[in-house]
Amino acid sequence: NYGVLPFLDRFLELAPPPGPRASTRGPIDPVTHPFSGFVFKIQANMDPDHRDRVAFLRVCSGQFVRGDTAVHVRTGKPVRVTRSTLVQAQEREIVEEAFPGDVVGLFDPGIFRIGDTLSKEGDFAFEGIPSFSPEHFARVEVALLLNRKATLEAGRRYRNFDIFDLALNRITERAAA
Repeated sequence: NYGVLPFLDRFLELAPPPGPRASTRGPIDPVTHPFSGFVFKIQANMDPDHRDRVAFLRVCSGQFVRGDTAVHVRTGKPVRVTRSTLVQAQEREIVEEAFPGDVVGLFDPGIFRIGDTLSKEGDFAFEGIPSFSPEHFARVEVALLLNRKATLEAGRRYRNFDIFDLALNRITERAAA
């Protein structure tokens, strides 16, 4: 690991600090504004022993404190952020507090989506993250993703492809996560 620490120290000197982020209420200053952040990634099944989902939240302003309550802007409901972790490779560490620019992993019981905003105030949302159609990057083949025979039988049974659509939605949700 020779030279890694000086490299990281120099990188921190050169890297810009977190700046204001665009929202529906205008730019949100990272220093003067209360806690806010947005979900930029959802990862499922990270722990082989458990079925889990972790929503990765980038802190954009204020101070994140474990156990505090924030408003989930899309739903308008308060969310208590008690299970917060720092995930690095296979290791997880409990995060007590985080500041603008930090990334926190939150336990996700299925309520978060990519682009969601969490905020102490709850009266604004950060601009969404661009999404790209999968066909621009890969070709989806049903034979590789689903049991073709079961899908065809289900389609014949219900005379529509609602089940097929449901399965594709689940797959794209997991792929996006």
